Amino acid sequence: MAKSRVVVKDKGLSEILQRMKGASKLGITVGVHGDGEIATYAAANEFGTDEIPERSFLRSTMDTRQTDIANVITKTFERVSNGTLTPRQAGAVIGAWVQAAVRKTIQSNVPPPNAPATIAKKGSSHTLIDEGRLRQGITFKVKDGASK
Repeated sequence: MAKSRVVVKDKGLSEILQRMKGASKLGITVGVHGDGEIATYAAANEFGTDEIPERSFLRSTMDTRQTDIANVITKTFERVSNGTLTPRQAGAVIGAWVQAAVRKTIQSNVPPPNAPATIAKKGSSHTLIDEGRLRQGITFKVKDGASK
């Protein structure tokens, strides 16, 4: 009786899997990091308060740009699988893209409009922007381990 044997030719799959394994251990956060004055202002506007209407800029960006974000993630991780980016570099590419998208949302004059008293105080009707500190405070972090 003839013996059968199986020959496995690894054409780089194990290397790709190893690179992707490193990616699964990363977390990306985008927003205002820390707990200072800008974080308080961001939370008050993102969720609203008794005196400030909700003007979501984080959640609304994630909702409206969901397909675009998925495409960026897919294209970026194709580059991880072919070895042109490390997982950490991919995280930075994705984080920077989402950061720019959130900043663009802030720049878009998120409704509802400012109250007349706020417009008089600021000298502008543009919502979420007075000195630009919130927009500049939107950053990203690439972290090892699951994001918390």
